[in-house]
Amino acid sequence: MAATLIALISTASAQNPLDAVAGSLQDQVNSAGSQLQQKAVQHALEGNLTQEHLTQDLNAAREEIVGEAAGKINQNLNLTAQQLQEQVQQKAKEELQNQVNQAAKQPGFEGILAIAGILAVALLIRRF
Repeated sequence: MAATLIALISTASAQNPLDAVAGSLQDQVNSAGSQLQQKAVQHALEGNLTQEHLTQDLNAAREEIVGEAAGKINQNLNLTAQQLQEQVQQKAKEELQNQVNQAAKQPGFEGILAIAGILAVALLIRRF
């Protein structure tokens, strides 16, 4: 069971949420760069191309990119955690089934099961 959990955790960690977001983040950075250039041209045409305007535009673009990246990373982390939980539950269910099957093959299991059944019937009869 421990080996199964280790395998599942290593599989989940191989699906790094940062790797999944990297391509999208690069696209956002490229898009933001184009938008910043357009805004700089617009400021120049309006006659108000100042360090303050450029800094405001840059900070706004940075905050947008960081916010979107954080949201995507959290979303991917949640998906990975959910998938890991489902895999662990499935493996635990399989392991429990294997243990029950092994116990059923043990000598005397049928006798213990019969005694438990008789006791259950006796308790039911006693209540009525």
